[in-house]
Amino acid sequence: MIPRNKSIALFFVAIGALAILGCKKLLPSDTDAFNKDAGFKQTVYKPILGRTTLMGDNFNIESSSLPLTFKIVAMRNSDGITSPSC
Repeated sequence: MIPRNKSIALFFVAIGALAILGCKKLLPSDTDAFNKDAGFKQTVYKPILGRTTLMGDNFNIESSSLPLTFKIVAMRNSDGITSPSC
């Protein structure tokens, strides 16, 4: 026969295990997150014609999930007019 203290401990361990296994389906799936404090360190870019400039370590991700994908939208000329598509 199992002593009373051990049976109570075993009961609580069993309840805990059932609670953990039963709640696993209620946990959210792995989702992407974008921190609102994330941003570029440099916002004005001055390209030089004929040169390829690679900006490394220009984006501060804070606690956003990776990988982050960017695309350039609404390109404009130096005078603010929308650039034609290339």
